[in-house]
Amino acid sequence: MTSPTWLPTAHGIVPANADLAGPLQEEEHFAALQREVEDAHGEYRLRRLDEAARLLDEALPTLERLTAQRYKLLQASALSLRGRIHWRQAEKWQELNDGIKRDAERARQAEAFRKSAKIFREHESAISEQPSASRFYTDYGIALYRTDNYEEALRRLQFARDTGATPADGFGYLGLTYRSLGKYREAIDALEKGLQLAPGDKVLQSSLAETLDDLAKKSEIDNERAALSNRALRTYCLAAVACGKDDDLVSARKWLRAALLINGEDPQALSMLTLLLRSQGNEAEAASLLEQTLAISPRNPWALGLRGMLLRDQGRTDEAISEFRKVEVHHSRELAWVWLEHAKTVPRADAATATRLIQKAERLLGENDPQVRQAKAFVALQKALAGATDWGHSLVRAVRWVAAAVGESSVLPQKLAEIVGSFENFREGAEAEKEIAALSEAVQLRPDHIDARVRLIQLLLERKEYAKAETDIAEGLELVPDSARLFLLKADLFERQGRTADAIRHYRMASRGAPNDEAAFVAMIDALTRAGRVEEALREAEHTLSREPNHGAALFEKGKLLLAADKSEAAADCLRHAETTLHAADPRLVDVRTSLGEALRRLDLYEEAKEVLGRAAQADSETCSGRAHYVNLLIDIAEYEGAARIALQAIDLLKIAPPRFASPDAARAQERASRLAWFHSARGWALHCGGEATEAEIEEPYRAAIEMAPDDPWIKKGLGGVLLRTKEKQEEGRRLISELVSATAVNKIPVSLAGWCHYLLRDYEAAEHWLRAALASKIDDNNSTLQFDLGLVLLAAGRPDAIEQFKRALQLASDRPTARRRGLLNVALLDLIISIRDGHIRASSANAVCEDLFQALAAAGFRSDMLIRLQSKAMAAAHGQETSGGT
Repeated sequence: MTSPTWLPTAHGIVPANADLAGPLQEEEHFAALQREVEDAHGEYRLRRLDEAARLLDEALPTLERLTAQRYKLLQASALSLRGRIHWRQAEKWQELNDGIKRDAERARQAEAFRKSAKIFREHESAISEQPSASRFYTDYGIALYRTDNYEEALRRLQFARDTGATPADGFGYLGLTYRSLGKYREAIDALEKGLQLAPGDKVLQSSLAETLDDLAKKSEIDNERAALSNRALRTYCLAAVACGKDDDLVSARKWLRAALLINGEDPQALSMLTLLLRSQGNEAEAASLLEQTLAISPRNPWALGLRGMLLRDQGRTDEAISEFRKVEVHHSRELAWVWLEHAKTVPRADAATATRLIQKAERLLGENDPQVRQAKAFVALQKALAGATDWGHSLVRAVRWVAAAVGESSVLPQKLAEIVGSFENFREGAEAEKEIAALSEAVQLRPDHIDARVRLIQLLLERKEYAKAETDIAEGLELVPDSARLFLLKADLFERQGRTADAIRHYRMASRGAPNDEAAFVAMIDALTRAGRVEEALREAEHTLSREPNHGAALFEKGKLLLAADKSEAAADCLRHAETTLHAADPRLVDVRTSLGEALRRLDLYEEAKEVLGRAAQADSETCSGRAHYVNLLIDIAEYEGAARIALQAIDLLKIAPPRFASPDAARAQERASRLAWFHSARGWALHCGGEATEAEIEEPYRAAIEMAPDDPWIKKGLGGVLLRTKEKQEEGRRLISELVSATAVNKIPVSLAGWCHYLLRDYEAAEHWLRAALASKIDDNNSTLQFDLGLVLLAAGRPDAIEQFKRALQLASDRPTARRRGLLNVALLDLIISIRDGHIRASSANAVCEDLFQALAAAGFRSDMLIRLQSKAMAAAHGQETSGGT
């Protein structure tokens, strides 16, 4: 009997595991459910919609079963929040122009709000008695507002306000309700109070801006209208900032355009929208925006300065300088930035002009202004680069120039990161010591320069100097507490030390801290997968996709996880989506296509798989992984000439030793050798299956393969089989196959391969044993292939059930798609013909099987020239037996 766990309460001591109907357990039960719903509210505020939905999905089934009024009120509150989640998701699909998913979410939203309002009405009398009355009245009001019952919503939201503990969203919806009823001043008051509770909330800011705008349009007093319009414009800009912090750049653009409708020349809105478009790569749209402004006001200094920046980014330096010169800065502090941008645009050799422009700006802004310090640092670096002739000292020289020019508190520009990156050249031998020394000095001079510190830590980890690396990471995090790159390095450190749980926690911190950093996201998924936490990795991928459905990395990672879990259909859907989201130059595209091709192959969609893997091979990576998958598929579907040709292409590419393999590192060299060996052996097998190459032509690629991978059992079997078919080389072939048979005893080769090796040595009883073991285990090869192999062995052994075994194999093959069936039947027939030629099988006993295979191949649309070639081989093999007197 379990002894009770005792908990202190206000009324004494009671057992925690006593009857659940007791007063303490009842309170704990309600509190747990209430906490779950409140946690969902918290996740919703953080815009983690999938996590909020998960918490509600866990709580709602229990709440639906319970009948007490406070549970029903909690259920109604949860449903109101569920409706808001569907509303958010509908907005997201609206932005992505997916009308079907948008409408589905809106239907779910309407149902959730309708059901919430109904339950609240049924139990409204109990709301005022609840400690959470303000939350219940707020959620009730929200449900009513979203079902267009504005008068009712107003009363409930006013009740929530009158409790004195209204949540920020209560004030927000109160403001929205007032606005819907045309009570703009009351709406403004409510929304401003909401912003006091939730400063920077993007919904409250945008709603306030729209309300101010509406009121301005209705005002008949000029001064009041102008004041309200100006407030609306400024608030639209604040809403855009709030949206930007929430990664909602679509809404940010929307509110900035709304601001420019009030005043198309407003410097703040104009510069914010231009820079936002520029940051998203929409330079044409940004340029168009400035053209529109300059068409109205040709001398607008902000538009001219911003256009100068765009032209500079496009490399049109002379035109950019011309635009900067048109701006009349005079004594305007607000326009001093134009001089600074001009200074950063002049050619590197014209340092005097740059210095003069910075000095002019400095007189207006002061020497401690961050923009002035930034420009001085940039020019100092330009000087350093112009004078640097020895890369071994240029980084330190550049840092010293900056320190001397602008002092220790300066902000180093991005250019320094490029200089630090150049130290990749010093990764070999003694040069690594120079790099560490230079980076260490750079970090001492500029402790807050993250790029130099990151590079230094990476080197220390590579050299296993973990204590020093940990110190540098800690110092860096003190200066930049939310640095995703430092969190990733700390996670890497923990993994190297075997602290898996700590590593995963830091990978997650990196990904959460930088939601747009795909490298951090992928590192987290990979870490979870390595730790065997696949379901958790899948949830993380789905969480990211709920926020950004077209997130290429998340789609790819989810597809890989589904493929590893043998959910090929779902994986294929995900990977198809991933392929459409990635840019044509994205290096991950090859891996996406190879994974998609594998998923399609497992689904027997060979034609689509061929098309996808063909695209992967065309834009292959330096490791030729796309070509490897393509070669495999072409062999599967009996397109042997193409397979041999693609394999030879890959061999030629790998022989060049691309950058990934250029390092003398032993592991890299071994990887390159293994890949070359695989392509050589795949080419040998393709030549063999094609049936046209001579034994010498097939032997050549297998010889090349075994030199690079002497212990690979499949390569050894391939070469041994070829040599056994060549009279003067049979002894060497028998030796290779015998070595594999010896390895069988210690389970060093696959079971099906053991069967083939015994067959080649004419030990048919052992061959049958191993092939039946392979069929029973279902871990080796394709089942149809093994069935044909077993039929071959039984036929060689003179077994009466051999014909029946071949019929069973033919039936299995007939269930496969036509393209794959051709590959299976071709190999089966070729094996049979070679077995007749080599004397394993009597031609007379194989006649019926050969005829069945020929007919099946013809029905599968096998190429007529290859079919004729196989018929010739079969006739020659049979004739050879006749002239030699049989077996």
